[in-house]
Amino acid sequence: MKSMYYMAAIAITTLFSANSHAELKGTLTYLQPYDSISSTDSAVVNVRLTLNDDSDSLNFTRSENLNNWLQFANEQLANHWDPAFNTLEFVHIEHIYLNTWFECSGTFTASCSDGPPYNFDFNNQLLSGEELWNIDLALAPGESIDYNFGVFTPSHGPVAADTYEFYRAGFTLNFAGYTADDYDENGELKLDENGWTIQAREVSYDLATTCPQCAFTRTVVAAVPEPSSYALMGLGLGILAYSARRRKARKIQ
Repeated sequence: MKSMYYMAAIAITTLFSANSHAELKGTLTYLQPYDSISSTDSAVVNVRLTLNDDSDSLNFTRSENLNNWLQFANEQLANHWDPAFNTLEFVHIEHIYLNTWFECSGTFTASCSDGPPYNFDFNNQLLSGEELWNIDLALAPGESIDYNFGVFTPSHGPVAADTYEFYRAGFTLNFAGYTADDYDENGELKLDENGWTIQAREVSYDLATTCPQCAFTRTVVAAVPEPSSYALMGLGLGILAYSARRRKARKIQ
């Protein structure tokens, strides 16, 4: 299984409430993990995000002070896989955004998002049609939302009959902010070597993932000709046979 991840930012500036964030955790499940499709069909990936029963509530609003999330974001820095992040501490949160990703695995695509046999595009819309970044969201423990994660589309015409799968998908909260070292003695953000204001540092938190062995699977079934197609094929064969007999008759004469 490849270890790369393909990610899609689904909100640029997303605000959350000041409720406790210490134990935010959910799970992702595929709503229809198994199905059969034709060789020209797209494979639509619908996902359910469920907040775990032992999770804190998640309140998703657009009018909250982002620095309410400072402690939570700094916990992510302290526990980051890269030791260089462990000693950092945000003093200001610039923005928070949602992100979705899937691990580049399985047989739908040849190189993460590109085929053959399929190409993948993120969608990230509620099944009601609303974009995830355009909603306010309040989830209590045990509550769920269903959304269209993305679509696998045949990349080079009809797909060969076979079974195709991919595995892990995830949903993250991403934090971008600045540490005390990012400011000069006048309290202004420092400049980079090109004279531009330095970019915010980013850290992510996995709110939910699918289980590593849980696959999204589609079996492509070869097209079966309609009865009318058989009739046309039979007519065509009859014409070919008649033409062959006429040619043979002419040769004998």
